[in-house]
Amino acid sequence: MLPAATDALAREWAGYLRARGLARIATGLALLLALTWFAGGRVLDLPSWPGVSAPLRASALLPVLYGLWAASCLQSRMAGLELHAARRLHHWDVALAAAAVVVALTPSLLVLAEEGGRQAGVTARNTLLWAGLALVLSRFVGQRRIWLVVLAAACALTVTGWDRAASPRAWAFPLHPYDSGRALASAALATALGLLCVAAPWRRRADR
Repeated sequence: MLPAATDALAREWAGYLRARGLARIATGLALLLALTWFAGGRVLDLPSWPGVSAPLRASALLPVLYGLWAASCLQSRMAGLELHAARRLHHWDVALAAAAVVVALTPSLLVLAEEGGRQAGVTARNTLLWAGLALVLSRFVGQRRIWLVVLAAACALTVTGWDRAASPRAWAFPLHPYDSGRALASAALATALGLLCVAAPWRRRADR
């Protein structure tokens, strides 16, 4: 009886992963990893609202895309799946979101190999921050709008997050150095809130 139950659970899990678009998820991750490998070490001199900004490595900005990738893992292509085993599906959503956030930290390992521990810390922190923010926002604006909202927020922050001394403003956490306590706290808070929004029973159906 145990093998039969195991087979049934495996079939349900396989159906769940198909519904969440496993091939799409894996393809997106592979493309992002390739982008990180080829462009992560580039130094960017981006425009800013005060007219001055510090050089910014691409590896500090790529976490925006990894955060969006993590949130997109909950997009479903099989509406009927949610009518079946709803409680179990809810638990799987939380597990998948947590796993996606962990996997999204992969670029920090590539950055560690290429640029050292400090920049890897910035990349990992920003990945947690943007992933958490994307998970929170996806509960309210839906998967179709989350890319536009997060990318617009990232662009606005990058442009306006510098003061006239080319230092990051207090609220521009993704631009802060690796040892910024406030930035680390914001990343931890964003990740926790993101996972809580996935777990919350009142969450909006973001994949519709």
